[in-house]
Amino acid sequence: MEKRGQVSIFIVLGVVILLIIASLLFLSGVVQTSSLEQDDAVDLQRHAVYVQQYVDNCVEDTAAKSLVTLGYRGGKDALVGPFFDEEFFDSNYVLYNGDSHVATVQEMESHLEGLMDKHVQDCLPPADNNNILVENDIVNPGTLFQSLRMNHDNPTTDVTIMDEQVLFTVDWPLTLRHGDAMKEMNDFSPEPFHIELVQIATFLEELVTKSQQHPSHIDAFHLLSQNMTIDVTVFNETSVFLLTDQNSLIDYTPFQFLFAMHTGVAE
Repeated sequence: MEKRGQVSIFIVLGVVILLIIASLLFLSGVVQTSSLEQDDAVDLQRHAVYVQQYVDNCVEDTAAKSLVTLGYRGGKDALVGPFFDEEFFDSNYVLYNGDSHVATVQEMESHLEGLMDKHVQDCLPPADNNNILVENDIVNPGTLFQSLRMNHDNPTTDVTIMDEQVLFTVDWPLTLRHGDAMKEMNDFSPEPFHIELVQIATFLEELVTKSQQHPSHIDAFHLLSQNMTIDVTVFNETSVFLLTDQNSLIDYTPFQFLFAMHTGVAE
């Protein structure tokens, strides 16, 4: 009986030891899994900061280029026929044979939104693997994005043209995954651009109205009263205008607005 009791005790001790070992192994696995998940979350957060900065910079650059395009297209996003076709440059008409083709502020907003939604997607994936500088950190976008699993929907841009600035609200849902960690982001709106498009639109409406009333005459006093530099070149029945606004800057460069007027009356 005494030997049976000793055997039973050893069996119980063995079972207890096995349970302890199994528990330790289980806890070790849980700790390792938790540690890996934490590492994934930390790495994802670090990558997400770079993605946010990279896309922010690209979206801001796209917005600036969209404004420049709008200026050189006379308030539109493309050349719209009939347009002034010259050997060295082309220009949209704001007046053609008495008919007004001036883009309204609302139409300019729509044109900018279309340009943004079309070109913002070029920000991802990166066009090349060259290093870029993001707030003093060298980032290789090719390597960065290869280390992430990324899904994104189509961007939606809302543009608001105010008296002295242009606001871009860019909603672009992105989902980043690294390991088992996931992060969502969507706001990539740039800082407002201080461009006085409302003043330009008002000037165009007034200029076209005056030209419709007096096709053979350009009101010089009206031109001189504007707080802008206005260059005018005359080609037979067409006058081409280049507005340069020193108070509206894009990357420290004055905003320019190019357009033509065809009166049907030779100057």
